[in-house]
Amino acid sequence: MIIQHLNWLAVAAGAIAYFVLGAIWFGPIFGKMWMAGHKINPPSPEEKEKMKKEMWKFMLPTLVLCFVGTVALAYFIHVFSFYNVNWRWYSGVKVALVGGVGFTSVAIIMNYIYLQKPLKIMIIDSAFHVAGLTIASIILSVWM
Repeated sequence: MIIQHLNWLAVAAGAIAYFVLGAIWFGPIFGKMWMAGHKINPPSPEEKEKMKKEMWKFMLPTLVLCFVGTVALAYFIHVFSFYNVNWRWYSGVKVALVGGVGFTSVAIIMNYIYLQKPLKIMIIDSAFHVAGLTIASIILSVWM
């Protein structure tokens, strides 16, 4: 079974990198623009305190989902290694771009079209996953 042969340390590192990117992406880089695009009002000081106590309810599932996505990438990379692919960092970029743009971005943008989200939100949300999957895929491809 392929899943037994995955480099679980690389999977964990890739998932953590993906997760940390989210904290940076939706915090200092695009946080305000993202909140405005989704029509989320900044929390009041009282709401901030409550959010701090309940943040684990958002962060833990997000970390688990980053892990699941990274396991899927590792599986894909492992399967391709049977075809004598000489894995380099740029091989990981190619895999992530196909998966990130071809699957993730397409799904997000299709949903957002019907939700009538602004284009910049489609780009922010889908580009995050493309970037996160790319970072995770590079880690996996050089740590095979």
